[in-house]
Amino acid sequence: MSTTTGETGHTRTDDIARPPGPATPPTPATSWWNRARLAELNRRGAVVIVWAVMVLAFAIASPGLFLTRGTFQIIFGSHGELIFLCMALVCVFSVGEFDFSVASIMGLSGTATSVMYVTHGWPIAAAAAFGLALGVAAGALNAVIIVLLGVDPRVSPTAWCRSGAAG
Repeated sequence: MSTTTGETGHTRTDDIARPPGPATPPTPATSWWNRARLAELNRRGAVVIVWAVMVLAFAIASPGLFLTRGTFQIIFGSHGELIFLCMALVCVFSVGEFDFSVASIMGLSGTATSVMYVTHGWPIAAAAAFGLALGVAAGALNAVIIVLLGVDPRVSPTAWCRSGAAG
């Protein structure tokens, strides 16, 4: 049924049978936005998916050893060291640099503390002080190598690890 409006003279069709068709196609901006959101979700979700697959693989491989309360306490409760590592990296990132040696020096310091305490029988306070002093000395040496000698900060930790000095 078509009617003509009195004011404008336009014909209006209300009851014309239209063939069923797809919904209105998305505009290019909308489809780009949806693709970007899906890509972001995939990127963020990939880590969780890989983690879940690893948990499943270990659970299948050794259920009596992996699926215990102690394992989950270690996995979810041992992040104190990472907080200190992140705090150290905030200083580096704030000046626009990226330095991989922070993690290697942290590993060196932690390993030295453990070795002094467990293997050599040092008191825990002395072993911790030694690990801290070793970390400060290694960081100072790394700073000299990077700043004074002009070595790229991405290359310096590789040299540390290849020499065996950092664990």
